[in-house]
Amino acid sequence: MLANIQNIPLNEKLRDSNPKINQNFQSLNNELTGHINSTSAHKAEDITYTGQVPGGDVKEAIENVNGRISEIVAQSGDDITELVDARDGYPVLGDRLDASDADLARKANVRWFDVKDYGAIGNGVADDTDAILSAIAAIPDDETYWLEGGKTGGILFFPLGKYRVSRQIDITKAGIQVIGIGSNASVIMPTSNFVGDSVLFFRKTGVSYPFTGLVIENIGVYLDDAQNCNGITVERAYDSVNMLNVWIKNVGDTVSALKMIPDPDATDTISQTILLENVIGIHKLKTATAPVFYFDKCQEMQLIGCKAFATWQSQGKANCYPMEFVDCRGVMVIGCSVTFTSKYGMKIAAVSRMSAGIVIDGCTFETCDNIIEIKGTSSYMVRNVTFRAMRSEASGGKFDLDFLQYSRIESQPYSVTVGSGCANVHIDCYGASAITDNGTNTTIFSVGVADAVLSASTNIFLRASAGKNMAQFNEPPSSNTTALTLRMNKGGFMFSSRVEVGAVDSGGTGYRILRVPNS
Repeated sequence: MLANIQNIPLNEKLRDSNPKINQNFQSLNNELTGHINSTSAHKAEDITYTGQVPGGDVKEAIENVNGRISEIVAQSGDDITELVDARDGYPVLGDRLDASDADLARKANVRWFDVKDYGAIGNGVADDTDAILSAIAAIPDDETYWLEGGKTGGILFFPLGKYRVSRQIDITKAGIQVIGIGSNASVIMPTSNFVGDSVLFFRKTGVSYPFTGLVIENIGVYLDDAQNCNGITVERAYDSVNMLNVWIKNVGDTVSALKMIPDPDATDTISQTILLENVIGIHKLKTATAPVFYFDKCQEMQLIGCKAFATWQSQGKANCYPMEFVDCRGVMVIGCSVTFTSKYGMKIAAVSRMSAGIVIDGCTFETCDNIIEIKGTSSYMVRNVTFRAMRSEASGGKFDLDFLQYSRIESQPYSVTVGSGCANVHIDCYGASAITDNGTNTTIFSVGVADAVLSASTNIFLRASAGKNMAQFNEPPSSNTTALTLRMNKGGFMFSSRVEVGAVDSGGTGYRILRVPNS
């Protein structure tokens, strides 16, 4: 490029060198213009470079890019090159990616299956059935090692949303937790053309072991548009079964909000070790006839703070049982509520085996025509029932008992019918006039007697406010005795003595005296 540049001697006069200088400038300009416009190759190592790609010149930068491309092509599996580059070049994005990876790792460790990750929309319109079933299908299940840790189960998570389903959601894997963020926030809603027996159906199929480790928490099931299906059904729920903050509402007339029933294919049909807390069910209309909650062959079960509405208050009363227990044993119903029924608030029955060990404590009966029906049979009795500390609000009616044994009922002012199949039933009441007793060895503690209808073996006790038995009435045990035993002070000592009948004319002609023993 310097071939056309003229040499200018240092001692040359200015008038002689000026033309040469001008000519040299013109030659350089021509050479530079030609170089810029040239299409001939330039050596990459002769071109300096600055930028994000490592390299001191263009050649080095190109070689680095080519090498990186080769690495990208060669890589496979979970080593994602774009993420590596993002972490190296963009620290803020890298931190976010690290946090995302940690969250994914956490979900993997706890077996977290978000239904929206499997395509659920949750907008109350789209059909999310397939997405929910896909999430369930991804949850591990090991039928061989169901009693060993780490083999089966996971969390089926429902974020905020309304999830429409058009057919039954079958869950046949043990150890599944169905978790939402609130019974009014994570809601499952069957469509009007729903197909199936229950919105959620938990059961084991084709195996000998039961359904274990079930948890349902912070979920709502709203059946406004589907009146032909149960809300939640569980077959043979066995050990570590929990439901917490679940609301099943607007249930159809002939179906139930919650059913816990035996597995018809299993030899052992018992459900056990069950805890229900703040589970609420309600029928949509007053024409309902099916129980709101139905439990068959359940034992070791507790219901705490649950509520069963036969219907909405605005509907009046429905002719159904809010809670029905059939062939159940070892059940505690604590602080629960039953409401708006023209039937009984609760029913306890023994149909195919003895029902025993049931405690109903501190429950509310609101606007119920009758309180409780307890019925066994001559073959299968109901035993060891304790009913106490009831709160009644606008309720009335009666306790209807038959084939009940070894039980204690606090009936308050409400009437009690003790059937002929009953034996050894203890009743605390406000007035024995409300008692009709046809049982055997019935004991009645009352603050009033009046005109009670009693059997030969009935015992009635009148209590003072301090809890002392002031008088007892029962069938006279022998000749010349009365039905009355009185509490009395004999010489400063308190005794309860049977009032006896004196000899003929001991009280004068035509009369007998009544007497008590000296001690």
